Amino acid sequence: MILEFSLKVGKSAIPLWYKIFEYDEDDSRSFSHVKEGIQEIKEIFKPHNYEIILLGDRGFKSIELFEYVDSLELKYCIRCPNDMLVQIQGQRKINYLKDIFPMKKGVKKFNRVLLSGKEHKCNLAVCKAEESEDTFETHYFLKRLLKKLKANAL
Repeated sequence: MILEFSLKVGKSAIPLWYKIFEYDEDDSRSFSHVKEGIQEIKEIFKPHNYEIILLGDRGFKSIELFEYVDSLELKYCIRCPNDMLVQIQGQRKINYLKDIFPMKKGVKKFNRVLLSGKEHKCNLAVCKAEESEDTFETHYFLKRLLKKLKANAL
């Protein structure tokens, strides 16, 4: 397996760190290789005082990983699968991300969403894939950005 961290510049990506390793389910669940890469990236940019925002797809959904990134005081935006447990204050009918229906255009935003049983707090943005009529093309992004999202009412 190859794990790579890249710097996004416009439409290009510049590789900064990578690791080649054999897939091991236990290592995969602990995200040990991912944590190693994140720590390396943080060290690369530390002298420059740059703001780092980690972007990841559904395979990086892990409360433990989110807490690790928070402990390093980094920001993230991770796309998550629709079966993730959530609690949104004042929204009793929402138990999973799939219970949130996207707007036809635009983004639904929620602040201080509690994830899973660990009650990890983060922000949530829900949107449809561009030009998609299919509800399976809904994207759920968990965000830990310092600014509070302007929340939408359901």
